Amino acid sequence: MARMLCHPVEPAGRAAVPKKSSTLRICLVGLIAGSLLVAGTYWFLNGKLRARAEARANAVVAEHVAVSHAHMLQQNWELAIEELQRATALKDATDLAEVQELLTLARQRRAAAILTAVEASLGRTPASNSFSLLDAYLADSDALEKERATEIRAELELASSDEHAIALLGQLPDDALVWFAGTGRLAELDRLRHPAIRPLYHQRLQAHLRAEQERRSELRLQEEATRLAQQGRREEALAKRAVRIRGTPVFREVVEFAERTRRQVPKSTASADEAKLRRIVVRILKITDPKQEQRLFEDPSNRPEAQRRLEAQISRMRASAKERFRGAAYYEFDAADREAFDWAVDRELDQLAAELKPR
Repeated sequence: MARMLCHPVEPAGRAAVPKKSSTLRICLVGLIAGSLLVAGTYWFLNGKLRARAEARANAVVAEHVAVSHAHMLQQNWELAIEELQRATALKDATDLAEVQELLTLARQRRAAAILTAVEASLGRTPASNSFSLLDAYLADSDALEKERATEIRAELELASSDEHAIALLGQLPDDALVWFAGTGRLAELDRLRHPAIRPLYHQRLQAHLRAEQERRSELRLQEEATRLAQQGRREEALAKRAVRIRGTPVFREVVEFAERTRRQVPKSTASADEAKLRRIVVRILKITDPKQEQRLFEDPSNRPEAQRRLEAQISRMRASAKERFRGAAYYEFDAADREAFDWAVDRELDQLAAELKPR
């Protein structure tokens, strides 16, 4: 019958041509409709299969998310990240928006845990361990506090450096070093922002404090020895030059003034017998006030007013002698001679003042 439909028996003649064209059109429409029906059936069945695959994949994703939640509650970030990565790798899975958010969060929390571990380990573990953790944190693309981690690393490097501690102590003024040795406080310590690093820096500085103090003490001894040697050489040169100066009239006046003053002013020191006699008198008179005892045995020449007059006389003689030596009467002496003259006069009168000073 199909053969009859597609190939009908046509009568001869022109009347059979239109009938053949209609039949072809009917066949073509039938083929198109059949193809559409087959394609629609395929897409319908394939969509159902794809939907079932997606549903199964999304169910597995949900299981991975639930497991990752449990790991995150226990702060097992590595295990949580592994579960979420498995979920994102599932074929046909579509519910991945929450997975991506959780994966980003877990990675950030993992990085934050490294920084927390660093801060907890400061001062408790070797600094090398802290440096390793900090480097790992700074290399992590999910780390959110890299600026803070960089600051902690810089401060820890400062507090762990022997070279820096030695250099800092060496640059401190003497009063600042004494203050640090006595109080443990230093402005450089207060500049560190992390409270756990300040004690480390303090310990590092304290470890080198004694060596710095000894270095400065040795340096002061060397400087004093150099100063005394220079002073000795200077005084030796002045003494040689002062030999001919001592014969000048003005210097002889200074010497005579000193000898005359020594004769006029009694010495303030008491002999052993005088001291014993004083103790007997104090015991007899029952004197207990030290000031009253001092007034009882005080020599009028040792009283403040007499002492001030004596010092004024010495001062006037000193100034007068130096001024006269620079006058026209001593034109043949040069600047070096004048320096030697001043030194000799000061030495003579300073010795006089020391001898007559009350004790």
